[in-house]
Amino acid sequence: GDPYEHAVAERMNGILKAEWLNMEEYTDFLQAQERISQIINIFLLYLQ
Repeated sequence: GDPYEHAVAERMNGILKAEWLNMEEYTDFLQAQERISQIINIFLLYLQ
């Protein structure tokens, strides 16, 4: 694999935590899981 893949994944985790997850409140695990999926999809579209 590409040695930079891990760095990209770690950066994504940092963005997720700092910019999205800490700014929102979730009523349950499923709601959080769905929102994380949406955020990842947004990020992947941005990379294209």
